[in-house]
Amino acid sequence: MSDLVEKIEKKEPVVFLSGKRIYMRPVELADAPVLQRYANDPDVRRMVSNQFPHSLISEEEWIKKISKDNTKEVILAIVLKEIDQVIGVMGLHAINWKDRTATTGALIGKEEWRGKGYGTEAKMLLLNHAFNELNLRKISSAALEFNGLSLGFNAKCGYKEEGRQKKHVFVSGGYSDLVLTAVFREDFLPLWQVYKRDHLS
Repeated sequence: MSDLVEKIEKKEPVVFLSGKRIYMRPVELADAPVLQRYANDPDVRRMVSNQFPHSLISEEEWIKKISKDNTKEVILAIVLKEIDQVIGVMGLHAINWKDRTATTGALIGKEEWRGKGYGTEAKMLLLNHAFNELNLRKISSAALEFNGLSLGFNAKCGYKEEGRQKKHVFVSGGYSDLVLTAVFREDFLPLWQVYKRDHLS
């Protein structure tokens, strides 16, 4: 019996990228209810400045849409190995094959899973895929100025501030700066070697 057939018969999880504490896999329709719950959480909505409700139907349609064409974006579910639970999503968006660039976005669903290094591990795995498998050269990101967790784990992954859009986003009754950051392949690769040695081995 081949290893692949054995894994299918054992119903082992599909793994696209594997870390020490988390693995990442394609988002499936069965994930829609839990992702809908995360997307509607007030704290999550504040961090990503999304003030419109997400229905189960809209979440399912989004999953169907991203499943049809994966040449412009790579969106993956983040699964905590210990409990085999989807704790969030992370993706490469707006992949530009001519300029070899993309943007990243992430969402960790519950407060109890934030600040534990899961986001950093997922981002390092995704960036390694972006730079060493997709041959991209620069990955950008943006976060509201008060989103310290997002800015913090991006900084650990090598992102540096490139600029700010002043008072750009209206959230919680006021305007917030949008902090623009990016990481280049040549800056990431040494960090990846250290991270892989210290956290993934």
